[in-house]
Amino acid sequence: MALGPPTIPIFESFFISHGMTGTGMSQLAIGCANGLQLYMAGGCTVISIDVGTLGVGSGFGIGMILPGPLLAGIMSSLFVASLIAGPFSPITAEAISFGISSSLLTANINTINAGVGVGVGKVQCIPNGTGGTLFTAALVSSGMTGSSIPSLGQAIGGALDSAISSAQGVVAIIGPPSILPGGGIGFATVN
Repeated sequence: MALGPPTIPIFESFFISHGMTGTGMSQLAIGCANGLQLYMAGGCTVISIDVGTLGVGSGFGIGMILPGPLLAGIMSSLFVASLIAGPFSPITAEAISFGISSSLLTANINTINAGVGVGVGKVQCIPNGTGGTLFTAALVSSGMTGSSIPSLGQAIGGALDSAISSAQGVVAIIGPPSILPGGGIGFATVN
């Protein structure tokens, strides 16, 4: 499954399971799904650290693991720092975090691997610090309004900026075989 609109039901299911059933729930789900898609396309650089045989190959993998509790803890702290506090603040942070983690499990990872023709690559994400801006834009474009939306977007994106380097994924690299060992760094897209 691709990121973006196909993951809206994932976010909605976590929101409903956490008691978030108000009229803005669907807008928040759309904003989070689109924000995650934007983030993986431009909020971080995705690479793979490759080993295998010498050559040039392309890799494919499904899913990245980012622990939901880790993201929820960071996001809860950023909610408080952004003055998004109240009884539903930790629940909201947990629902959004688990939605992000579960959506990343469905992501498609494609790589171009210059040093490895056949082998495997470990996927690594390097944030560039634009998560808050991207999530704010996604929330606003989903129709969410109000003075707290920029703070909410900054908290979600900031938490992802802090946690994304912990995400892990694997790609299988396929290309021309060789008898010589190879290694290198591949460049990836996650969608």
